[in-house]
Amino acid sequence: MPELAAELRRCADLLEHHYADVCDIEFTIEQGRLWLLQTRIGKRSPQAALRIAVEMAEDDDFPLSRAEAVGRVVHHLADPPMTTGERTLDAPVVATGLGASPGLASGEIATTPDAAVVMAEEGRSVILVRRETSPDDVHGMAKAAGILTSTGGLASHAAVVARGWGIPAVVGATAVRVENDRVSIGDRTFVVGDLLTIDGTRGEVLSGAVSGDATIVPEAATLLSWAGELGIDVTKPVERVIATIEPVAETSTETGVPTFENVVRALLVKGFATPDGFAPALFTTPEEVEAILNRMAADGSAELTGGMFQLTADGKALGNAMLAKDRREWGVEKAADALEGLIPLDQRMKDVVTGWQMRTFKGRQILNDHTDPAHDASVLEAFDALHREASGWLRSLADGLPRLGVYAKRLERAAELVGAGNHDYLASPRVDSYHSVWFELHEDLILLAGRTREDEVTAGRA
Repeated sequence: MPELAAELRRCADLLEHHYADVCDIEFTIEQGRLWLLQTRIGKRSPQAALRIAVEMAEDDDFPLSRAEAVGRVVHHLADPPMTTGERTLDAPVVATGLGASPGLASGEIATTPDAAVVMAEEGRSVILVRRETSPDDVHGMAKAAGILTSTGGLASHAAVVARGWGIPAVVGATAVRVENDRVSIGDRTFVVGDLLTIDGTRGEVLSGAVSGDATIVPEAATLLSWAGELGIDVTKPVERVIATIEPVAETSTETGVPTFENVVRALLVKGFATPDGFAPALFTTPEEVEAILNRMAADGSAELTGGMFQLTADGKALGNAMLAKDRREWGVEKAADALEGLIPLDQRMKDVVTGWQMRTFKGRQILNDHTDPAHDASVLEAFDALHREASGWLRSLADGLPRLGVYAKRLERAAELVGAGNHDYLASPRVDSYHSVWFELHEDLILLAGRTREDEVTAGRA
């Protein structure tokens, strides 16, 4: 039916030019007639998004300017996709684990997040080596060139956060034993400051510094060049995303208005945060949160470390006193029951996040490049089902402890953004994503039940 094929092509071109973007078009042919059923903006991987933006902006007949092309993909340009060639040296492989986030990274060993921050700010490349990671480690993870853990799988905190930030990571390297200032691997001992290399693609840990030919993908280089010519700042894409979230105008503490109390609570759960990172969690502006954090720093309940705020010992004592009050009013048994109720939902959450970030290809796990629409559709369907069930469960918890209602609001906002096609809000640690909120809810319930995340991991419940 060449005539219908030509008509479909004309319609596709018309829609693509109208939306100035790639279109996913549904159509059917009935009794020799073409019917268009629906159209929407097409999904794409980060590198594909960059290439499409360049090709459309370079087409003189296409209605997309260079400035619009840069603006469309600015969130990919602050940390652009890289291509890594083969390793340049044959170094001994000292341990193997799961390649949780691809890429090659070399650096000096740091065994604590605080040390990683100090070393990175001195201009040194750092490999953060931990038994496992938690929200308390994120300030060090953000500064690390690579992350290595001795426990955990592809759905662990370290794996999910590293993939979200594009940091090479190897997890579940069981031969790695982490001590205060040293790392033992088999019969070898490495001290803080020694050089390690991790290959997050192959899941290998190598002794010494091993380099690979890593270059920015050419489409990103083109767009960065355009951004420079046009005077566009690509360094703060996270703030741009956060700025699109409308603040909630309610004024009770249950809805997250930034009071001293809910900032202390949030910081106790988050571990570390910036005002920009806090703002969406509390449905407010960075300026309002920063004013409270600065007052807390002045009175000694918070301090600034590595560009992020954390609670001091006095601040943690305040937070723990608030938790104790919650336990008395809600009941320890109810808190423990809530934590137990989360466990089956949490496993489904891990499956969803792992499925979005990784997929099976020819019998092995690879980074999900989102070129398999059927796979992504199945993950999003599982996510929708999980959200519906979790929403009802969480509402029942908020009836007993009203402050938990803010988690329900944050999860609903993230789910709506995912449904609208902004898939960063599924698992990216750069925004107040569904997984980020979920992890904080889990941490809050662990604290309310009087347990620790390490206890939960050891028991196989986290």
